[in-house]
Amino acid sequence: MKVKVKSEKPFWSMDVVCSGKGNQCKNGENGCIPCGSTLEIDLNDIFVTTAWHYDERDTYYTIKCSECGSLTDINPKELPSEIKSYVDARYKKQLEKERER
Repeated sequence: MKVKVKSEKPFWSMDVVCSGKGNQCKNGENGCIPCGSTLEIDLNDIFVTTAWHYDERDTYYTIKCSECGSLTDINPKELPSEIKSYVDARYKKQLEKERER
């Protein structure tokens, strides 16, 4: 067997319920109401969000619901390490591009 084109990203998916968890989105806060849909996500759906808490920057793995637009954080313990590494690397590249502007 011969690999013609090596994939840069592993195939992976998981189900996530649109809950607004972690994004001040529960019970209609900030104008959003999570729809409760079960979403099959892949690594391209996950992005990094950050927040400051007591002079410390916290980082979260987040998805945006395709049905209602609510943001939901994913428990990092539910993500395989290679998926977190891929998302973190993509976020780091994004930050570097923003700094260049």
